[in-house]
Amino acid sequence: MFVTVVLAVSCNNNTTQIKGVIENARDGEFVVLSLLESGKSTPIDSVELSNSGKFKFLVKPKQPAFYTLGLNRSNIIILLCNAGEKVKIKADALKFSNGYLVEGSEGSEKMRELSLKLIDTRSKIDSLRGLYTIRVSQASPDSVLQQLSNRFNEVVKSQRDFSIQFIINNLHSLASIYALYQELEPGEFVLNTNRDLQYIKIVADTLQKYYPQSVDVKALLANKEKLIDDYARMRILSMSNGVAESFPNIQLPDQKNEIKSLNDLKGKNILLQFTSTSVEVSDLVKAELKEVNKRFAGKNLIIYEVSLEEDQDKWAAQSYAPAGWINVIDTAYLDSKNARNYNVTVIPSNFIIDNKGAIVSRNVFGPQLMQLLNEVVD
Repeated sequence: MFVTVVLAVSCNNNTTQIKGVIENARDGEFVVLSLLESGKSTPIDSVELSNSGKFKFLVKPKQPAFYTLGLNRSNIIILLCNAGEKVKIKADALKFSNGYLVEGSEGSEKMRELSLKLIDTRSKIDSLRGLYTIRVSQASPDSVLQQLSNRFNEVVKSQRDFSIQFIINNLHSLASIYALYQELEPGEFVLNTNRDLQYIKIVADTLQKYYPQSVDVKALLANKEKLIDDYARMRILSMSNGVAESFPNIQLPDQKNEIKSLNDLKGKNILLQFTSTSVEVSDLVKAELKEVNKRFAGKNLIIYEVSLEEDQDKWAAQSYAPAGWINVIDTAYLDSKNARNYNVTVIPSNFIIDNKGAIVSRNVFGPQLMQLLNEVVD
């Protein structure tokens, strides 16, 4: 009898309970619990919500594990649960990802801290970029644009400082992995300079000692070199200097069907822009390029715009290429080898190439783009 009781208690201690209430949920709506390993989400259970919004799940993680709690694919909460925890969640279906509370799970509380800070940063960046675009269209003085640029840099720096401090304070937590992966937007990492690469190594080496069997830690270790390449300017920036020694050439036709080679621009500063008329923000990108062209007219800067297109006629009708601006078309569209050569995974994407042929930055827009171009061109 004594052995039976001990076994029962031991089993119970390994069971993690995740329960809570979701306010404003629709009657009959499902909340889904998924296991999250190496970025891959696998549904493991679901509960149909009643008017009360209550739910409860039981899982048995052998060690700290990531889970997602979701009302749909884009409306999720990431949890980091350990064996035996009793996790309580209070959420609102109307603001599910950024309006929830969690207790009873230290890892999940850390994930909430990470998530809410990034959501706040993204909101501020979106507001500043929107305001910057308006001020540009209103031909506002440079002093006004500089103030917005300074504020933008402050917001980005605040997020960067937060992420670094979080990693340092939580080296023994798997949550630090998510701090490494954080993006201001797709392809634009919070930690994106060569000196930040040390944190990838520190986190991987530390977590290996504490969680050698963790799928996420194994993935981090196995992909450490790839991650370093990705953070170091998405595999085309040099590990030693923080810049690429050279850039892949592009040869494509312009509006007059004349082949324009990127290599012919060596010795000039280049803003290489990948875009497409098929993306929703193409008008905003075009407006920003026009402002760049206007501001740096007569200076040693050339815009080389690569449009990935299925519809050549649509591109021809919208193409714009005054002096200092080359606009070429790549009809391979999503199969573009030029985009692959630059590891472009999202449109729009851009690269700043200095007059020595070094790629000095990637995927910067709005105030930050103007500031970096000023530094490179001057």
